[in-house]
Amino acid sequence: MVGAAARRYCAFISYSHRDRAAGDRLFKHLDGYRPPKALVGRETPFGPVPARLYPVFRDREELSASPALAGRLEGALAASDHLVVVCSPAAAASGWVNEEIRMFRSSGRGERIHAALVDGEPAEAFPAALREGEGGLPLATDLRAQGDGWNDGPLKVIAGILGLGFGELKDREIARARARARRNAAIAALFAVLAIVAGISTWRAVERTREAEAQLSRAEAAILVAVEGVARIAAQVEAGSRSGAVPSGRARSLLSAADAMVTGVVALAPGNPRLLEEQGKLLILFARYYGSVGDFAAARDAAVRALSLFGGREAYSGAARSRSAALIELGDALAATGDRSEAITVYEESLDIFRRIAAADPGDLWKARDVAVTLERIGDLRMGYGDRAGALQAYEQSLGTARRSAAADAGNLVWTHDVWLGLDNIGDVRLAMGDSAGALQAYDESLDVARRLAAREPDGTAWTSEVAISLQKTGDARRQLGDSTGALQAYHESLRFARELTAADPRNAISARHMAILLERIGDLRMRASERAGALQAYEESYAIRQQWAAVNPSDVEWARDLSISLQRIGDVRVAAGDRAGALQVYEDSLVIRRRLAAADLENTKAARDLYLLLLKFGQLYEGGGERATAAAYYREALERIQRLVALDPGNGQWTKDRTVLAERLAAVQEQ
Repeated sequence: MVGAAARRYCAFISYSHRDRAAGDRLFKHLDGYRPPKALVGRETPFGPVPARLYPVFRDREELSASPALAGRLEGALAASDHLVVVCSPAAAASGWVNEEIRMFRSSGRGERIHAALVDGEPAEAFPAALREGEGGLPLATDLRAQGDGWNDGPLKVIAGILGLGFGELKDREIARARARARRNAAIAALFAVLAIVAGISTWRAVERTREAEAQLSRAEAAILVAVEGVARIAAQVEAGSRSGAVPSGRARSLLSAADAMVTGVVALAPGNPRLLEEQGKLLILFARYYGSVGDFAAARDAAVRALSLFGGREAYSGAARSRSAALIELGDALAATGDRSEAITVYEESLDIFRRIAAADPGDLWKARDVAVTLERIGDLRMGYGDRAGALQAYEQSLGTARRSAAADAGNLVWTHDVWLGLDNIGDVRLAMGDSAGALQAYDESLDVARRLAAREPDGTAWTSEVAISLQKTGDARRQLGDSTGALQAYHESLRFARELTAADPRNAISARHMAILLERIGDLRMRASERAGALQAYEESYAIRQQWAAVNPSDVEWARDLSISLQRIGDVRVAAGDRAGALQVYEDSLVIRRRLAAADLENTKAARDLYLLLLKFGQLYEGGGERATAAAYYREALERIQRLVALDPGNGQWTKDRTVLAERLAAVQEQ
């Protein structure tokens, strides 16, 4: 595992994709939290209290069976000081959440696991891995309305991470809120004075222009002081709303009133860039606050208003950081509500700002990394809606920035890992575009980087995992290029690493899943070479792994689907060997699983397509055996399934074509 000195996240938030809203909300409370100054530096069982909780890791994308994603999550877990588990029935049923808990606990840091209950009753909401060794239900913060709620709850989680008592931390937060209330009253009085000054200034402007200008100059200075105070209050009101010292409704009212006051006094100097920029900063605080409580529509509105005040990109050059902050808040709100295309547009504008900021300070590699991370985010979103060329361009630019940082600071593993990730992303998109040669070139280089990372930290299993991932992907690219020998060699070497990782941690589901995938790929290549015995051996070992993990995690959809695939592969070998009865037997076992998965989620096109393809195999097998009536029955059911797929995605040309071909096949069988 990564040593404590190398850990780069203060906490890792683990949650089921169905609890993403709660995970995002908890992240907003934790990431960047600043403990009261009196507590900073105090020694606790987890070390001195930091000045800020940052950064907190959470994955923005829904988890998949991708080994690359698995390796990245394993690396992030190893690099995190604490694990926060968002508990619910969905989390309890998630194999990923359970495995993340087991991996983190296996590092000897079980006391740093913090449970947060967001839905369901405790008996059904705690993942099995969380209950292991507890002798009952684990202690948890109850974020439900009937428990601690979202006022006290997040502060309890923070207290646990900091190693502080909740009572003391809350008392400190209440004291801070009271001090803010006193300052709030003072600011209100200041605004009243400013309003009087503004009125006097306006009246005198009618009679004596010079004196009015002097009054306006003094008023501007006072306004800037007031706005600065409002900015501090806004941040403190947000923190108070988190701790429960300031109710959310009251916090919004305070900020709205301050916004109205600032708008009024800024109107005294229309077009004044300095005042407009300060007003925009306050709106950014609005956006951040609304986002922290999950009100993304309000966050979007506040960010848009801030941007309208800042004007075009080149206006008010001194406001670059504020403009960038507004764009980030807007992009996050858009992405959170599923508007990926518009989010990309906004992120691209923020990217332009990040680039100018980095160019002004080329020695600050973290500013350069902001550019790389923003580009990667743009690439991910473009891949999400099928713009592979755009994704490739963004990934390549991100990689270029990462390479420059790695060259400038060769001893920093963060930059080297960014290079690995960039190459991996480029390989993925090139393979998806059909450029197998280009993908292989990227994967080969990523493999070299992964080997160097592993060599620098031999005990770091995260890097070993990435070596295994890169080897598998080079195998995938070689297979696409027709180099079966090279692909098999890469798969077998990757399998060796996967076996080592699994032997070191038998409860590591990610390594086990990777090993099963590799065995399946080896079996596929053996079948292509008509080596049925070797293919069957690989498929059966893959099946045994999946059967074991599916039994341990009966509600895990991915393990169940993988198990059905293994059964189908074994059936294919038996068909090739002429064992029709044996093939039908394992196909039936696979069919039971696929029917269950399709029934559980009627809009899951992957499950529907899996079922359709297996029904088609049954029809073909019975038709080949001369049992036309049985074949027709399976073809009819397959046709019903493909018609549902077409209804779900009418623009899918392949499904429409499959429907036509199958309808013709069914008609031909019925006529015989």
